[in-house]
Amino acid sequence: MSDDYDLPRPRNPRVLFLAAGCGLLAGLAMVLFRLTVGFGQTLILGSGHADHFEQLSPLGRLALASGGGLALGILFTLLPLGMRATGVAHVLERIAWHGARLPFANAAVQFIGAATCLICGHSVGREGLAIHIGASFGSLIAEHSALVLAERQLLIACGTAGAIAAAFNTPLAGVALALEVMLGERKLPNLTPVLLAAISATAVSQAAFGDIAVLSPRHLADFVPLQHVPGLLALGAGAGLVAVAFIRLLLRTSALSAALPVLPRLTLGGVLCGLIGMLCPQVMGLGYHTLLDVINGEYAAAAMALMLLAKLLATALGLGCGLPGGLIGPSLLLGALVGGIGGQLLPGALPGLYAVIGMGATMGATLNAPLAALTALLEIVRDPRIILPAMLAIAAADVISHRLFGLPSAFICLLRARGIDYPPPGRG
Repeated sequence: MSDDYDLPRPRNPRVLFLAAGCGLLAGLAMVLFRLTVGFGQTLILGSGHADHFEQLSPLGRLALASGGGLALGILFTLLPLGMRATGVAHVLERIAWHGARLPFANAAVQFIGAATCLICGHSVGREGLAIHIGASFGSLIAEHSALVLAERQLLIACGTAGAIAAAFNTPLAGVALALEVMLGERKLPNLTPVLLAAISATAVSQAAFGDIAVLSPRHLADFVPLQHVPGLLALGAGAGLVAVAFIRLLLRTSALSAALPVLPRLTLGGVLCGLIGMLCPQVMGLGYHTLLDVINGEYAAAAMALMLLAKLLATALGLGCGLPGGLIGPSLLLGALVGGIGGQLLPGALPGLYAVIGMGATMGATLNAPLAALTALLEIVRDPRIILPAMLAIAAADVISHRLFGLPSAFICLLRARGIDYPPPGRG
């Protein structure tokens, strides 16, 4: 590896203070984003029904999602070409090829675009926005502080960790995701700045929303891990296959829609999400209430199979058409559905436990980030008994997606599909 790409242990004490400030700004941005989306959804769906798009009629869901895609298409058409790039793939490209400098205007576009997607029921997550916003704050602070390249890269990781921590109230997962996804194969840096950023962002988020887990499933049934080894291996394999199908459909849709101008492309993404939402509204938006219902056993296996197909199509088609949202949140619901189905069909399985573990397995396989998936799962559910079985399923999913099919993370797949060599030659 070249020295300019590796991350040495920073000796500049200013970096510690800048990292904490980066986390604070990322935390405030995510609080503002969550409030914006909540306010918009409340206006459309009514008080107390945020993200419950089943409140609308089928035609209402189609009109809302299609209108959102059209609005985004008009917005992106009016923007200069350089401002249209958003999301995690954009951040990785800027880190690798542009000296870790991120134009903040693109982050503002990402904020507006992701908020519009979630308000209008598109099947996307908010973590793409979180990573882009957090990384942009890190880049901005580094630029104004005259830091060297390695320190700029480290502050981008700090911003990422802070934003993910604030978005999901998961500080440790924010750190793990920053290390695995954003820093990848580089040498491990001093973790103190990244930890400070995650801590400060989490403090901001908890001050606004309280120390509440993203999900609060019912108490999971007791289990003996050794008795579930075959079922957990099957669950991990299924989650890995779903991740492979999701990534390949995402790449195929992205390739097919690339020739379209931005206005019809984003409109098409909204229309496709709306058509799927007409039949299966549970997969629209963030879908956390659906996720919790799956964990709590509210659906039969046949219904979950239908939702699995609908969520897979809505997310891959929408994101493949360029809708500016994230894919980590949808991967959690996909995994929960895989686990929920397996928990009902496999002999002796526990539906709630398998649904929870499926979340981590699919997330890990989609991102090629098993440690981030495991820590996110533990912090989201807050039940340490899931650690060992989750490790087994996440490892099995990784073997399927990364070892057997040879897929890197979805973000790197998208970069390479666009002809961008990542990591750059001599730096991987």
